[in-house]
Amino acid sequence: MINKIIELGYVVSDLDVAIAYFKKNFLIDNFAISENLQLNKARYLGSSVDVQIDIAMGSSGGMVIELIQQQREGDSPFHRPKPGELFTFNHWSMFSENFDSAVENYMRLGWQEVFYAEVGGKRDDSARLIYLEDKANPVGYLEIMDASPPTLLNVYEEIINK
Repeated sequence: MINKIIELGYVVSDLDVAIAYFKKNFLIDNFAISENLQLNKARYLGSSVDVQIDIAMGSSGGMVIELIQQQREGDSPFHRPKPGELFTFNHWSMFSENFDSAVENYMRLGWQEVFYAEVGGKRDDSARLIYLEDKANPVGYLEIMDASPPTLLNVYEEIINK
């Protein structure tokens, strides 16, 4: 699960409708839903932002599918799909055991930070994540998640093993 793409992320216009679509068309059951998820220390394009999202996560063959609906208007990488679209591709995700080194390596390859946040309740178990974009080929973001502490890693292992 470390240093491998383990997730495809989509932003959705309606979480419940998108879940039903993925269940029907891709046979993904058992979505884990987190509502009103507050992302801490969030910054988008270098500026502090207040981001709150609802997410649903399911798995298919070891690949996690994440559906994201932004709850507040404002700047973030979770812009709603165009009118009339149920969902749109947003990102690939991977875990790194050496978060800072992984980010530096991608920056050397020409990727740039778009979004940074921390997830977790307590200071000592909060996990960092970053969205990077390849400016030469901006087809989606790459999310790198910190595997240490294993806060997020444990969640993903649970979802994959359902």
